[in-house]
Amino acid sequence: HSGLFSREKIVSDAVKPRYTIASVSPIGEDRHPMSQPQPLLPPDIRHIAASIEVTDYTTEGVHDAIGKRYWQCVDELMAQGANSITLAGFPIASQLGRARVLALIEETARKTNAVADAHAEATVAALQHFGAKRIAVASRWSDQLNKLVVEYLKQAGIEVLTITTAGQWAAQAFSMRSEEHTSELQSQSTISYAV
Repeated sequence: HSGLFSREKIVSDAVKPRYTIASVSPIGEDRHPMSQPQPLLPPDIRHIAASIEVTDYTTEGVHDAIGKRYWQCVDELMAQGANSITLAGFPIASQLGRARVLALIEETARKTNAVADAHAEATVAALQHFGAKRIAVASRWSDQLNKLVVEYLKQAGIEVLTITTAGQWAAQAFSMRSEEHTSELQSQSTISYAV
């Protein structure tokens, strides 16, 4: 068995990351109504996060959180050894607008020498890679926020044919307990299948 790695050897190697990916997230894990999935990463890739602690996905809530916390989060993540920094949350990007997100990505990369990206831009890149020009979007957000999502995608050359809504703002979603969140998603699924 000398050619096999033991579980302990693999775990000890995972402690020494070769690359650290970082996310600037809308809220911290303690405020999520349910646990969030962790990215599927090789054992030698470490994921870290810092939160802008957005109060809501309204224009004021997003701009306030970005203004007060974004660069502080970037500094915290760089101090922890981040090799890349991603702005998480399509609602955040939609409120900022595509031009500002692209400028923020560029400025982050320039200031940190790290790879910079945004989930919204990664989504756009994936859709473009597959040649998608027209899509449908399932959303729980308010009509006002959904219009900004549609505009963001339109600026990237992607037409949204239809978008669902549950009329929520982040404050409502963040305050739901796990059971309420699951029930809400199930009722939305029933409604969307009935249409």
